[in-house]
Amino acid sequence: MAGKQPAVLLFVGAGDANNCCAEFFERGLFTDEAIVKLARANFTPVRVDRASDAAKPFDLKNATVVI
Repeated sequence: MAGKQPAVLLFVGAGDANNCCAEFFERGLFTDEAIVKLARANFTPVRVDRASDAAKPFDLKNATVVI
């Protein structure tokens, strides 16, 4: 049910391309078909730019996953 699932928020920024965490999240974890299927079935996945207004309350300095 849309809207009733917990969200998985991936916060990444423009400078995170070379960050090992961002690389792991985007190229390793979130490209694994089993992980993607599990996440979509049980969570609402959302990618958020760390520079956006939505991310400012979190004051994140690095790529971060929040559930």
